[in-house]
Amino acid sequence: MTRDKTEPLTGDAKWQAERKAIAANNDAAHKRARKDRDAEDAAVHARRREVERREMDQLPSQPTRPTS
Repeated sequence: MTRDKTEPLTGDAKWQAERKAIAANNDAAHKRARKDRDAEDAAVHARRREVERREMDQLPSQPTRPTS
């Protein structure tokens, strides 16, 4: 028995189609979240590197040994 394309899905076929749609939506949401997290992490790391660079610039220099 073949189903026409215009005939709505019923039973198990409908459940499978909904399950597939939900899985696709979840995958897209995970990709968006990963992209957002990666961008946020990159910004945090850049700020941290800048703070560390400033701290290193403010450290006193080591005294030099006198030459004899």
